Amino acid sequence: MEKERFRHLLNEVEQGREDVFVNHPDSGEGGVVIRCDGEQLVVKTGEGENRQWDYRECEEVLSRRDIFPYR
Repeated sequence: MEKERFRHLLNEVEQGREDVFVNHPDSGEGGVVIRCDGEQLVVKTGEGENRQWDYRECEEVLSRRDIFPYR
């Protein structure tokens, strides 16, 4: 993920948005971003585990709201 996109996600998480999703291609895992620690994303996976990944290793998953903003 690019730095500018990470900053945007950081802002979204800090504002309380609960539908910020990322994938970690190297591990094959993904989940909801619950907070950011420096340049690390703390993510709750679908299995309920917390993971911490460098933002540069992650890909953003667009929510339906991002794809269809009129809904």
